[in-house]
Amino acid sequence: MIRDWIVLCFIGSLATLFGALWLCRELLILAGALEFAVLPWYTVSTLYNRYNDGGTVFDTWWYAAVLLFQFSVGFCIVFLYAYTKMDIEAREREECMKTDMGMLKFEEAAPSKIIARPCGCVLTGSAMNEVIKRYNQPHDLDVRSNILCPTCKERVLLLCE
Repeated sequence: MIRDWIVLCFIGSLATLFGALWLCRELLILAGALEFAVLPWYTVSTLYNRYNDGGTVFDTWWYAAVLLFQFSVGFCIVFLYAYTKMDIEAREREECMKTDMGMLKFEEAAPSKIIARPCGCVLTGSAMNEVIKRYNQPHDLDVRSNILCPTCKERVLLLCE
């Protein structure tokens, strides 16, 4: 049981460290669950076993201090998780607002050529940009269903890279 307790302490410490470094919500949840819920009970049972085996008063106070420390670290991890989640969501909202206002632009990695299906024509340059511009309007089905290939004037149903 002592080895299990030490392994859980080690896993909880690593999850806390890397969760805080990498701002990883999953690791912080694991660390919080271990430090806040699992380890205090293991510490109490370890204290009970040591005390019944003839442990000293120092052992009792030491494990009591460890128990309080684990509980307080788990409590802090829960707040760290909440702060991390709030911060990540705020960054995402800010990024969306900036892209909507035009202050931030993400350049799309445009292919150098596309193939119009079913005709099989290879489109490049301004013809490709014109077809993509009309194809990327999902709200306007009439426009999307009436796209004509600039080279052979057939209807374009699908674009492939």
